[in-house]
Amino acid sequence: VPYRDSALTRLLNNALGGNSITVMIACLGPRDAVVDENHSTLRYASLAKTISNRTVINADPRTQLIQRLQEEVKSLREELARSRKVVMLQRDISTSLLNPNEEQDLDEDLERSKLG
Repeated sequence: VPYRDSALTRLLNNALGGNSITVMIACLGPRDAVVDENHSTLRYASLAKTISNRTVINADPRTQLIQRLQEEVKSLREELARSRKVVMLQRDISTSLLNPNEEQDLDEDLERSKLG
């Protein structure tokens, strides 16, 4: 429904087209002299009632970026933890197949890689 070009519509633009719930009260006069105005008011209220909008979450792009990056960091940490478990399992398997001297060399290499 296209907005009516009136001062009232311009004033209510954010309420009618924004992310809000709007209540409209149409005030009518009881006198015969204002029948045309009452009819116009009822017509406007009827049109305003049919307006529907898609709501959009008001979010700062920087906040969205930060949230997405935090989720990525969490995912990468989980992947790193899984990889470390696999490496430790492989190390345990390989050390059980090594002789004691090779196992000591492997432990030294591992310690050097942690420090470097």
